[in-house]
Amino acid sequence: MNCPNCNAVLNPDDKFCTVCGQPVVQDNPENAPETAAEAPVVPVQQEPVTYAQPPVYNAPVSQQTDSPKYKLLSPWAYVGYNLLFAIPVIGFILLLVFCFSDGNLNRRNYARSFFCSLVIGLIIFILALVLSAVFGFSLIEVAEQYAEQYM
Repeated sequence: MNCPNCNAVLNPDDKFCTVCGQPVVQDNPENAPETAAEAPVVPVQQEPVTYAQPPVYNAPVSQQTDSPKYKLLSPWAYVGYNLLFAIPVIGFILLLVFCFSDGNLNRRNYARSFFCSLVIGLIIFILALVLSAVFGFSLIEVAEQYAEQYM
């Protein structure tokens, strides 16, 4: 017996096709008209079954920590950079060079944080000068009053 849908070979007691799942009509010789001519079975072209492939997971790519670009700074390097940036003109020039360089990312980020703290300190200093000028407060007057009082 063959499936009428896909023409697969079936067992006589199958109620459904094992390939395409179509229900199979059982041929009963009593119910079939004897004068009807059997139509030739035309096999239906079935597309090949494709199954979804499982996703492929790649291992995470680790950064190259051995390259000089990602080299960590030691605690003594931070102390050295603090001393270097404290030099009046040369330190400021080197601070700007390290802020915009692509050599070592950790050194660049530290130089940028140092520069930001320098800018914040400068803003606070200018604000203090402006407020002292507005309210008539002078450090020289305070120092003179202190000297008269305790000397």
